[in-house]
Amino acid sequence: MLVRELRSGCAIWSLAEIDTGSPLLIVDQSDGRLKLSFEGFHTLVDSVIDAPPVATAQFGVSGKALRGVLSLLPEEAEIALTRVRNELILSCSAPRVTSRFRVQSISVPARDEVQCDGEVVVCAPEFADCLAPFAAIASRSLSQMVLTGINFTSAKGRLIIKACDGSARAVVLPYSPRAMTGAISVTIPVADLTIAIALFSGDVTIR
Repeated sequence: MLVRELRSGCAIWSLAEIDTGSPLLIVDQSDGRLKLSFEGFHTLVDSVIDAPPVATAQFGVSGKALRGVLSLLPEEAEIALTRVRNELILSCSAPRVTSRFRVQSISVPARDEVQCDGEVVVCAPEFADCLAPFAAIASRSLSQMVLTGINFTSAKGRLIIKACDGSARAVVLPYSPRAMTGAISVTIPVADLTIAIALFSGDVTIR
């Protein structure tokens, strides 16, 4: 695989900067491909790469260390990942680099099927621009957790977006999504949402 392919898959680790649920990037497999996951307090994110799996059993590795090494290599360089006992070995022939990462055996419980009353489909880049003023006004105080989020509700096929820091309020009405089904009522932490949206370049679904 190429450095840029693994670097793209590891981009989900940027969520760990603000959602510090786990220091580990989970390495697994999905339909014979390499799967990377991050599980924080508020977010569960998967990224699947068209590359051979590293091992049959999932394990954890330092996302910070892996991204750090990848940032030093040329994007088009060919690399290989191999697990040998308690180490994940990243090897690159040009430039010649071999990095070893300590791995941790983990067991992540199966995730429950997502149950939701409705969902909305938006264009990620356009939606990111729309969220900018709400991200600016949402509270940064952890003593008021509910105010650190952006609230989404639906009304007559339109999306109402709200943010409040306790002394000021921003509301946009209407926002026309690509598609909407059912009723939407959800509040998402602003830091998690803005970083997650930035990971996508096409349409995304909010439930």
